[in-house]
Amino acid sequence: MTILSSIRSSEYLRRRYETAKKSAETINWLNVAVGILLALAIIFFIIGIIWLSQGDENVFFLYTAFHEYTSNLRFMTPEGT
Repeated sequence: MTILSSIRSSEYLRRRYETAKKSAETINWLNVAVGILLALAIIFFIIGIIWLSQGDENVFFLYTAFHEYTSNLRFMTPEGT
């Protein structure tokens, strides 16, 4: 009876090992994806800071573009029509 239980136990442990291995690989790929997204966010943040520090006309362009976008949204609502 102990041989049968040890065989069942080893089969159970093997399945547990395979499941843990798959989940570890998945977590590893998720870490890579999150790392790449974080690196891209930092790069775009630095580019944005440099772009905004080039002069006042860039900030004015952003303000006017945002203002026109939001004013157009106002007319798209049922109250604006």
